[in-house]
Amino acid sequence: MLARLDELNEYNYYFQLNLNPYDKKIESSVPVKTEIIAAFKELSSKIRHDRVI
Repeated sequence: MLARLDELNEYNYYFQLNLNPYDKKIESSVPVKTEIIAAFKELSSKIRHDRVI
């Protein structure tokens, strides 16, 4: 999605990201927490911070 953000320019939008305490033992498809945090930071730097919650 990060590579295609420019396609959303004409829309009003925001992203909601969840960082939960679960690991792969409970939720098998959850990414590693550091990857989620890195994606959040990258997204926040590419769009206005008020569009990411």
